[in-house]
Amino acid sequence: MLAWIIDGLSDDSSLTSIDNNLELISIANEFFGEIKNVEVIFADAWRGKCSELGETLNLLKVGGFYVIDDITQ
Repeated sequence: MLAWIIDGLSDDSSLTSIDNNLELISIANEFFGEIKNVEVIFADAWRGKCSELGETLNLLKVGGFYVIDDITQ
């Protein structure tokens, strides 16, 4: 899914991808680490996904998107 989102980025947009699996972060950085407007971050928590969602959404710039997955796990 990350590759599809990156493919659709405009030059003046940015993407921060957050995951809680260090192995997947490492793989993502191998493929996308050199892209200037893409940042991959490790986060070992459900905060912002299930709790503190309001605070997380307040961090978005106007017009930004917040995409989450695996919400049923």
